[in-house]
Formats: sequence, C-alpha cells, structure tokens
Amino acid sequence: MELGIIEFDNDKRYHIILSYFLCTESRASTLVFHILILLCLFLFQILILTSFFFIIF
Repeated sequence: MELGIIEFDNDKRYHIILSYFLCTESRASTLVFHILILLCLFLFQILILTSFFFIIF
C-alpha cells in the first residue's frame, strides 16, 4: 500500500491480512468488520507517520 512517495515497511502484513480475510466467509457483517479493522490499522499508521514528522521538524 503506497501513500504518495512513502511505502510502508509492513506491506506484507497487509497482504497477509487481506488474503486471510478473503479466505474467510464473505458475509456482509464479517466483511464490514474486516474493513473496519483494516481502516483502523491504516489510520494508526498515518498517526505514527505524522508524529514522526513532527518530531523531525
């Protein structure tokens, strides 16, 4: 997953999570739950990234 120029180191973790979710049952409720988990991970990573930039500048 790329965000502009920055490419996250734990790219493989995202792929593992996505493939795991795709292998599980694809009911609407579970799918929404998985998407929420992915969104939380992504937002947490953006939070770490922004705090890192604030430390530098």
